[in-house]
Amino acid sequence: MMSKTGLFLKHVGFVILVLVMMSATTGWAYDVTVTNDTEYRCQVSVYTMHLLFSENEGTFTLQPGQSHTWNTGAWCPSGFSGTILGPQGWRELQKTNCLGNKCSDATGFMATCCWDLRYRVCKKISGDHVEVRDNDYGFCKE
Repeated sequence: MMSKTGLFLKHVGFVILVLVMMSATTGWAYDVTVTNDTEYRCQVSVYTMHLLFSENEGTFTLQPGQSHTWNTGAWCPSGFSGTILGPQGWRELQKTNCLGNKCSDATGFMATCCWDLRYRVCKKISGDHVEVRDNDYGFCKE
């Protein structure tokens, strides 16, 4: 006859096994949608957290007004980067983590968001200057 402790551990093991099997399905898949809300063409990359490092889930070129959705599977989104094609050529978009905070190459994204995300490429600075400069545009929550 099995003791109460042994029976408890058997049930805990079964629950862990079920959770591990469920995590391998697409039931916990995350969608990340980015809309280009500018008048310029953009190239946008979405990143997910893989253990200790962010991995690029792909780069997509967005025309003005266009949207794209990345399905990251069970990997949690961590942030965005990209470039924008202004009159003077390609410029950097503000690198932004999944919480909407500006970040840098030195700090990394420093966030993981295990839920669906909706962002848009938007102007991040004020002013009426004609040229598009690095970090003038970035990512805003919808």
